[in-house]
Amino acid sequence: MTRLFIFLIIVAAFAIWAGFALRRVDRRYSNIAFVIGGILAFLAAGGFYGLL
Repeated sequence: MTRLFIFLIIVAAFAIWAGFALRRVDRRYSNIAFVIGGILAFLAAGGFYGLL
């Protein structure tokens, strides 16, 4: 189960990084990437809290 949350953190970090990278191209896609990254980060944080 811990591997799933670690995977979620990695994917969330990639989505947030993609949001910064997409700022130059299109702001709409950048905002979508930030929202997806934020949701995944909250899911991973909640999962770790649940494991404690």
